[in-house]
Amino acid sequence: IEFNSRSGNGDKRWDRGLTMEWISYRMSIFMKFTLQCLIGQTTQKFTSLIQYADTTEDLIRNELDKYPPLPGNIRFVPRSKYQDEVKNEIQGYKFLYLVRLDVDDMYINTYIQQLHEVNPDSATKALICKKGYLYDFKHHRLAAVKRKSPPFYTFIYKVKDYLSGYRHRIPGKGGHGRVFKLPHEIMKGRNYMVVVHSMNTVNTFRLKKKRDYIIQSEKIPNILKKFIKDFNP
Repeated sequence: IEFNSRSGNGDKRWDRGLTMEWISYRMSIFMKFTLQCLIGQTTQKFTSLIQYADTTEDLIRNELDKYPPLPGNIRFVPRSKYQDEVKNEIQGYKFLYLVRLDVDDMYINTYIQQLHEVNPDSATKALICKKGYLYDFKHHRLAAVKRKSPPFYTFIYKVKDYLSGYRHRIPGKGGHGRVFKLPHEIMKGRNYMVVVHSMNTVNTFRLKKKRDYIIQSEKIPNILKKFIKDFNP
């Protein structure tokens, strides 16, 4: 998970991530949503590394001190140490499942368990979640959405290949939107939830496809409980 690890790397679009205001607000979103989906997973057999810009070390630590301690398998790490942390975690294993998640979004509480149980083809490089939800928590609105190649996917590596420096290359331009160009398989079910809030960079609560639809308000609480066990709007 990236927190503000792109900030301070020469692209001014991300520089607001260096400010105390941005860090404090985004940390509150992480704690309210993303962290809750992580600690609510039906299996805790995973490690989550949240990357931050090295120059914001003090700001990050000061902000974390305002909240209860994180579980041992969920850790904030400076960008410069991220790869070392990954390499230490995967020693002795045959495969690495590298799960992508934004710092303000969520996976359903069974997602990690699904990854433990899935049996992909040996040629598969990515597991893609096409179906999910869009949640506007300010107005308590929920929509069911489906995207061809959303930024909710898991890369599969042989550990020996990853340790030797091999990385999957997404073909062409378009980033996450072209992951489907890699050998991939589709994960069943609605597995992700995009959280729309006042400081999203690209996400708004709007339906892009005819197949998208608004969830009736009375059904929202039961759906949210699949992502956050004890959710309070």
